[in-house]
Amino acid sequence: MNYENFKIACKAKGLTITEYLESKGLTSANTGKYKKGGNPSVPLLIEMAVDLEVTTDFLLGLTDKKSAPSGAPDDIGINELKELFTTLSEQSQDLFLEYLRVHIKHEASLK
Repeated sequence: MNYENFKIACKAKGLTITEYLESKGLTSANTGKYKKGGNPSVPLLIEMAVDLEVTTDFLLGLTDKKSAPSGAPDDIGINELKELFTTLSEQSQDLFLEYLRVHIKHEASLK
């Protein structure tokens, strides 16, 4: 994980990294791990991205853009979604489904 990007994302939410990690039930050992370039599990990474309203690519340091590019479709039809899903590898399908589960859980907690 890109520690500086993680720090930027937390700060934008008015949190320190320690405060954010504690809210997730994690310890300061995780701070050291991430500072050294370690990565969280994929489900946790997705949850962090959702919580901090940034992309996983931003947290991993793959881009300096915090959000998805403008022009990304907001309303993909179910048939198009099915078609796109079937083009993914089995591993990518699993990751995508895990992302959806985490995102839906997060959305439900906001209500």
